[in-house]
Amino acid sequence: LKYKSLLLPTSQHPSYPTLYPLRPTHPPFRPYGSWCHTHPPAIALAATISPTTTQSAALCRITILNALPPQNTLLDTLIKPPAPLIPTKKTRITNEDLRNVSFTREHATLFLRNLCSCDTVVMGHEVHRVLELLQLAHYNCVDTSLLFRVRQRSVNGKGGEVMTISSQWNDIVTRCLRQQTEEEESDCAMQARTVLDCCQFYLEQTAKGENVFVWSSLSSSSSPPRETSASVRHASASSPPQNVFVSSSPSLQQPVTKPSPSSAVSNTSLTNNTIHQLYCISIPPTLNKTTLMERFINSTTIVPLSSSSDIVTKKAKDGLSKGKCYLDFCSKEHQQLAFESIVSEIKVDSKGREKKMLRCDDEEG
Repeated sequence: LKYKSLLLPTSQHPSYPTLYPLRPTHPPFRPYGSWCHTHPPAIALAATISPTTTQSAALCRITILNALPPQNTLLDTLIKPPAPLIPTKKTRITNEDLRNVSFTREHATLFLRNLCSCDTVVMGHEVHRVLELLQLAHYNCVDTSLLFRVRQRSVNGKGGEVMTISSQWNDIVTRCLRQQTEEEESDCAMQARTVLDCCQFYLEQTAKGENVFVWSSLSSSSSPPRETSASVRHASASSPPQNVFVSSSPSLQQPVTKPSPSSAVSNTSLTNNTIHQLYCISIPPTLNKTTLMERFINSTTIVPLSSSSDIVTKKAKDGLSKGKCYLDFCSKEHQQLAFESIVSEIKVDSKGREKKMLRCDDEEG
């Protein structure tokens, strides 16, 4: 079973013995026997958790998938909590949705007890939280929050020390699938399948001899955001290099439709502090919005939001057409990581802002 190879790197995380103790409070699954020889040897487990009027966390939906092909759904159902839910944007499950639901936490616990043995590999993100709410204990868990080790970025943008904190789900999905997840929504059926995709990515990367890390979304210091800029160069054999500059300046507070005239891609927060952006200028006419975002993602593995503005092009003083646009990000941390992920020498422009150059040509990377 290929997923068994993920148990060791997961258990090597410093937090594993605490989260998955050998002497748990709740009873473990039964030993493997003839009763379960036809059952899946590995499953993906995900759940939607919501506060109630009497509990800070209760299960309100659970999804269990067979981790092996055809990856069929074994269980996907709403769960009736013991008290009314306190609805949240993240769960998007209401008390009205649960009005006619009779499936309870006890039913889910019994289902897993009859499905899993102590040898079953249970995969998911923060599996210990779900097991605790189900009043179950299991040791053979592939927990993506521990499997994907977190590396803190150093001040100079290079890789820093490996941290002992758990990986965040959004960072794992961004790293493995180069996709953004919406924090407002929680679809545990989708998360269960994405867990399998992320674990497959981990296996493929390690098979190539590569270490798999997730960059920390936490700021490495408490100092205010530095002014930064980066440039994207597109070159051909018959044309001189053309640059797209990216910069981050706390003083830039313009709306998206009125970019700053500086030759930079600026990392900018709007006045309502809800949108975080990189401001790109000097974009060569050979790049459109799609190709610009593709090359940015390939370099940084940070995915801008689809709300990013279109490229506005006009002629510069040298007679060449150059474009400008904003790239939107879901959080300030992603915005900062996007700039830091550009592998290039940091330079300073005439206004004192740091800048980088992201090379888009094949010859020079």
